[in-house]
Amino acid sequence: MRPFMDGFFKGSLLRELRFEHEITMVALAELIGVTRGAVHWWETGAEVPNFRNWIKLCRVFKVKPSVFINDELDTPDDLVENDSQQITLFDKLEELSQSNTPTK
Repeated sequence: MRPFMDGFFKGSLLRELRFEHEITMVALAELIGVTRGAVHWWETGAEVPNFRNWIKLCRVFKVKPSVFINDELDTPDDLVENDSQQITLFDKLEELSQSNTPTK
């Protein structure tokens, strides 16, 4: 399976956010439900998180998904202001991804 938006995810920002929040690779991996190696691969650009993991990363760091494409936090609009806004945005994105998933 190809990663979501292969080549567009900016792992350098993931590393920067992880350092700012003082979260280890192991701790982030546990929060997301992946291995420490997966976090390392995302940060180095060797792999890209799938859509569900991308959304989980956004929830952990309270940022919009576009932040990992732009590679920077430009404006306060890049931050998700409150939990209800965050939940609504991410639930809609997850719902869209599931409706566009082909069935076997």
